[in-house]
Amino acid sequence: MKKKTIFSVIATTLFATLFVAGAVYAGTITYNDELVVNNTARVKSLYVGEQGLGGVTFFNGTIVNATVDSDGNDNPVAFGDNVRIDGRVWRGEKAGGGDDMPFIVNDDAEIQGNLETSGNTKLTGDLDVSGTFTSSSADSRYVQKTDMVESNLAIGAADFTIATPTFIPSYTIGNYLKNTDITETIAFFAPVHVPDGAQVQEVTLFYKGDGGTMNVNFQRYARNNSGASTIAQLSVTPGVNVAEAKTSSLFDGAVDNSQYNYHVSASLPPNAEVHGVEITYRTKGF
Repeated sequence: MKKKTIFSVIATTLFATLFVAGAVYAGTITYNDELVVNNTARVKSLYVGEQGLGGVTFFNGTIVNATVDSDGNDNPVAFGDNVRIDGRVWRGEKAGGGDDMPFIVNDDAEIQGNLETSGNTKLTGDLDVSGTFTSSSADSRYVQKTDMVESNLAIGAADFTIATPTFIPSYTIGNYLKNTDITETIAFFAPVHVPDGAQVQEVTLFYKGDGGTMNVNFQRYARNNSGASTIAQLSVTPGVNVAEAKTSSLFDGAVDNSQYNYHVSASLPPNAEVHGVEITYRTKGF
């Protein structure tokens, strides 16, 4: 029998005897052959590789931390240094999305590089962009939290025309728009020109009258002839003094002049007056 084989048998026998007997050996055992343990091995610490010479650890199974905290919750597996992963990372048995095992990062995340996604990205909070936001979609709209400029668009009496020219009721247009007819409710129309990409924040109506119900709508009309939709609506009862009504409840405040025309429609009961409509919107400052 060769010396190396005899030494291996002796070393293996000694190691197994100490291991089974639970003996404590304070020195260092150097073993140059493969060691196979057919049961659980428990060690306080394990070194793989050395300075300047890496080693390989094969895990053909699952790594778990079998301990719990004082409340009985599972302790996580802790990596106390930088971690380099040359393969892909996923959760569950199968790679890729579409299952009920998403990859979860349970903390704030900072990426010091580029982030590229091949699927959809869903945000449940705000998106803060300190640089330039670009998109390949022609109709994408966004709101920038900072550097937004708020402006007001005033719509006066001279901007309104009667909605049904074939119907000739009694009305006047001067410093304000007034329905002077004593029996008929009259519908009027005024175009609205807000910059493309702006965000409408609020619609304000200044009005006066003698009872009845006045309806004023801020609407958009799709140029593909799919009809008009109401963005904001005000319904008031005019009184003898000029009053103000406003709403910030909007269906969709993002202005898209590439697809829509915008207008204000006003339905005035007898003796009602419109002293102005104000559209408040925000645009990105330059």
